Amino acid sequence: MQNHKDQNGKTKGFYILLALCVLVIGVSGYIFLSDAAQEQKEVEASLSVPVRTEPAEQTPGAETKQPEQAEQTTPALAQTEQTVMPVSGDVLQPYSMEQLSYNTTTRDWRTHNGVDLAAELGQSVKAARSGTVMAVYEDDYYGMTVALQHEDGYTTAYCGLAAEPKVAAGEQVKAGQIIGEIGGTALIETALDSHLHFEVCKNGVPVDPAGFLYN
Repeated sequence: MQNHKDQNGKTKGFYILLALCVLVIGVSGYIFLSDAAQEQKEVEASLSVPVRTEPAEQTPGAETKQPEQAEQTTPALAQTEQTVMPVSGDVLQPYSMEQLSYNTTTRDWRTHNGVDLAAELGQSVKAARSGTVMAVYEDDYYGMTVALQHEDGYTTAYCGLAAEPKVAAGEQVKAGQIIGEIGGTALIETALDSHLHFEVCKNGVPVDPAGFLYN
């Protein structure tokens, strides 16, 4: 009988001990799960908070530097080539290539590929624009001639000059530079008063000198 009681006591003690172990395990598991849940909430909260960058501290008195912008340049306007009158006299015979004009020297009607500008014998003749002396020669009809090459396909010819011009072929001249003097050597226009026969060509084709001089 005594042995049976001892056996029952041991059995009860075992179950009590087992219950305590289960209780401890349960409490520990609850605490662990609570901590894990709390950490998960903190992580989610940290991810949901927007990141804010604090502005850099600025030294008092220092100017705020704005981002550099690409510098814009305005194209410069093209400057018109300087043009001067070769002589200052009036027009004695105008340019006429579309209709015939009367030549008082030859006493016939013909085209006139230049303009005759009144000028005294010995008067200086100027280059109408900057350019290069193409040739200096004696023309059978228009006498001593200086021909200049300019930009954009223009050429000018100064006819009826004195025998010894002031320039030679190949020289560079500037607008307004003296290239010769009036000499009255244009045989085909001797009936006119003393003058300069002035011609302008564009790409080898005669054009009205007025457009070259005044535009």
